[in-house]
Formats: sequence, structure tokens, C-alpha cells
Amino acid sequence: MRIDTHVHVWSLDAAHYPWQQTLAHVPIPTQAATVERFIEEMDDAGVEMAVLIQPSTYGWDNRYLVDALRLAPERFAGICLVDPRSATAGDALRRWCREGGCRGLRINVIAQPDEPDWLIDRGGLWDAVEELDVSVSFQLRPDQAGAIGRLAVARPACTFVVDYIGKTGYHDPRSADRLGVLRDHPNVYFKLITAGQDSDEEYPFRDLWPHYERLVELVTPGRLVFGTDYPLVVDRTDYRRAVHWPAVLPFLDATAQAQMDENAARIWRLNAAGASRPG
Repeated sequence: MRIDTHVHVWSLDAAHYPWQQTLAHVPIPTQAATVERFIEEMDDAGVEMAVLIQPSTYGWDNRYLVDALRLAPERFAGICLVDPRSATAGDALRRWCREGGCRGLRINVIAQPDEPDWLIDRGGLWDAVEELDVSVSFQLRPDQAGAIGRLAVARPACTFVVDYIGKTGYHDPRSADRLGVLRDHPNVYFKLITAGQDSDEEYPFRDLWPHYERLVELVTPGRLVFGTDYPLVVDRTDYRRAVHWPAVLPFLDATAQAQMDENAARIWRLNAAGASRPG
């Protein structure tokens, strides 16, 4: 794969980049995952570009992400976090995108007990998303897909991406069909993630295959993008193998893999030559 759309980077320099947890179940890292190290991993694995996603342990302070983007703007796009419940969420998103160079927003609702229907009421935030022409990714449970579908109908000009669904989601045989309710919404995409840390098997993590095989049947590769979930995945395998995981999946051919790269380049405005397109 040429583009990895699911990467987290951070520093252990808490004096300059303090931890601000927004998901209590995600622990503060004890090992560094710097952008400089990730660039080395990219070069070794033959990855041209990547989408860096703000870790929830930094909360709404996206400064390390922005600094990472500035280090290699021709190779990176960034997805920031802002507090979606804040009355000033739209202004915060404008600041991180216009001044910080981010091209996407991520919203975490996976820990909420119900469907997040409150999202539709965040009009100021969605106005900013449309104005900036950035995508919105969701970390969610499959049973919350209905709310995303209603949001997709309410905001057809926005592009939404279903990304991480949690270990339980990957092992629940109902998950793909629950997400499949979104297949009729052309502005919703789905992320295939190596997610080796959620497998109970060694590489190539065959216990994750049934979920994705069913998802591909439902939505086709034309609605997929791919990411590794670096650095968590390297606890289970090396980055090179994580990046090339789609190539070992029997239900994805070379054309499907190329389509995922094309989708990523379009959604996060990364051009074929490896240079970022202006937002």
C-alpha cells in the first residue's frame, strides 16, 4: 500500500506536549512513538504518504500533530480532535485546519452507551466541516452506525469515515452487517485496519478476516481506505508486514488495493506524486 491512513505519533516530552486524556480507557503511553521514527518506518516499508491521527491522550491539544505535519508536509495529512460538544467546536476546527494544516476531524463515541444522535445538533461544527471541506472520522461501535447514517443524510456535502470499531466489534459476526446499513450513503467510507493488537492469532491475523470479508461484500472496495494503526500494531508484527497486510487477504485483489489508495488520496487531498494538495 502506498498510503497508510491510520497512524498515531507522540512524544514523551510531557513538558512541551502535556497529556490530556479524553478516553479514560486509553492509557498514557510509556514508550515514545515520534514522527521522526515513523518516517524511518515509512521509508523502510515503501510507504509514500500517511494520515496522522491525533491520539486521544493529547485531547484537544493538537500541537504535536501540527509539528509533525510541518516536518514533512509533502508526505502527511493530519486529523485533529476538537471537543464536538463545545459551542466553539467549529472555530477550534477552523484554527487547527487553517493555521495548523489539518485536513480532517476525528470524533470518538465508542465509549458512549447509546447512539450519538446529539451529533446532528452540532450545527456550528458541521458548518465548519463543510466550509473547510475536511472529512470526519468516527471511532465507534457498530451498533452506533444508525446515528452516522442520519448524520450522512442531514449533511450530504460532508465526507464521513468509519474507522476503528474496537476488539469486540472485529470479533462480533454481526458487526459488518450493522455497519452495512451505511452502504447506501455515498458520503460514508469505511477503513480497513490491520489492528493486530485486536487479534487472538499471530500474523496474518486470520480471525479478523471474516469481518472485513463481509464488509467488502457489502460496500465494495470503492468505499474503503486502509490503515495500520501504527504504532500499536508493531507490538504484534513489524510495520512492513502491517502495511502489506491487504496483499495477503484473499478477498482483496490488486485493483481493490489500488482503489483504497485512490480513495485516501482524494479524501485527505494527497496527490499521486506525494505532495499535499492545498486545502
